[in-house]
Amino acid sequence: MKGKMFNRMRKISIKFLACVLIVLLTCADFLFCGNYLISYAADNKNDKLDKQTEATVHKNVKFDAYFETDTNKTHYNVSDVNDEDVAINIDIKVQEDGYLKNASIALKNENEKDGKNYTVVKIQDDAEMVQESSDNKISLRQINKDENIGLKLFISPKIDEKISLDKLDEITKIILNAVYVDGKGNETTIQKDVELKIGWTGNYEIKSSQKLIKYIPLDLNGQKKVLVQIELDAGLNNEEDKILLPIESTNIDIDVPKFNGILPEKIYVAANSTQATNGLYEENVKFDKSNWNYDSNKGKLNINVKNEEKNNEVIVGKESDKYLITYTYPESAYKSITNSKLQLNQNINIKMNIYMNEGTNTIEKNLNEKIELTETVGKILSLEAIANEEHIGKGKMYANINSSEKTEETEYQNGWKINVGYIDNLDSIAMQDEKEEFQDENGNLYNITPYVKYKQTIIKREDFMQVLGQDGKIDFYNKDGEILASITTNSNVDTNGDYIVEYIADVNQIYIRTTEPVAEGN
Repeated sequence: MKGKMFNRMRKISIKFLACVLIVLLTCADFLFCGNYLISYAADNKNDKLDKQTEATVHKNVKFDAYFETDTNKTHYNVSDVNDEDVAINIDIKVQEDGYLKNASIALKNENEKDGKNYTVVKIQDDAEMVQESSDNKISLRQINKDENIGLKLFISPKIDEKISLDKLDEITKIILNAVYVDGKGNETTIQKDVELKIGWTGNYEIKSSQKLIKYIPLDLNGQKKVLVQIELDAGLNNEEDKILLPIESTNIDIDVPKFNGILPEKIYVAANSTQATNGLYEENVKFDKSNWNYDSNKGKLNINVKNEEKNNEVIVGKESDKYLITYTYPESAYKSITNSKLQLNQNINIKMNIYMNEGTNTIEKNLNEKIELTETVGKILSLEAIANEEHIGKGKMYANINSSEKTEETEYQNGWKINVGYIDNLDSIAMQDEKEEFQDENGNLYNITPYVKYKQTIIKREDFMQVLGQDGKIDFYNKDGEILASITTNSNVDTNGDYIVEYIADVNQIYIRTTEPVAEGN
């Protein structure tokens, strides 16, 4: 009995296993077929566009829009954003009899909700057909029997400070709207859409440079170190004022320079600008320890910055990224200094991934320059003034001069960037505003300190935490030494995550003092 039951169960198991295998094989075939079909559909997406014909609802009216290549016509095109010869060709024909009236051509993108990924910069109209034109519509004169009308629309990419990545490879519609009148006076409404796919690419080179900012042999309370700080610039070479595509990411690998064969014991990297990669500069830069890494075993430094997509858009950068790299070498490096000239070799590899029509394209540059160290350069603490407004309008100033109540105020912003290159034996950072000057258009300087009032001071929380740490504090004093305000990590921040000090009393000079820095940085 047990043997029969076992055999029966075994047969059922075999049948079940066979069924499972059949189902799995069938599913595998289906998935394989599905993948083939998806790939086939993707590969033939452009072929589908080229299957469009010039036919309209009436046999006597033909309409087409296309790109010309060396050998044929096509309804899809990928062009360099700086190519000035990219053109959409439009053909309209009236055959046998009749004419076309009230003809216009509309230019729209595929979903007809947002703007196109190009703009029309010039229309070549040999037959003088165009009566009126804008970037989205072209109105034409009457087209008579046996007229073959050809227009050439020269286009340029529409790239603003921000761009949706979809705009780098987009379907656009060229739409003919008209009324055809045949030989007997019968009218037929003509509407014909032709879809074109326009993709944009670009050809760029990286422009980069480096310069020495600080070289300081240190001897502080018996501690001997060597401080070297280098500014590295990297961006797209735009000397010819090209149209730029957005950068997806920048990756920099550096063979850390040895000081007389000695590697640094500590490295710190700050960014004064990531404007080329993600459009951020000065106080808006988002850059911290997650953006760089130092492998002390291999002597390799990596810097990476990304252009994060927000609301389906990315920033189109400009100018250059500016990175401040600080190397602190140990006492053995200090003792190796001689009177002879010293050179540091810093080998740098820069890669930038550029967004293009279908994905990204990587460009690369190697930088190998010798940095000469001959005499002390810079200071441990350096201060850079940032003028957010170089010019101030005269209107309110003149109004205030002519007013007895002097109620008109002219607001302007100034910034200060403090770079801390070395923190050992540094008890605090102090800064005092001594004098505010105004320079007129003739270069004359005027002391306007008595007439200036501070309204607020803004401190980036990320910078505060980086340099001063969790227990850090900044005190603000007036010129008489009276404390006005203090900032700690517990102070409130605004919507941007910044600390803000509001000055209630009239203050025209301030003195700022921090607690002991815990790390190098800005």
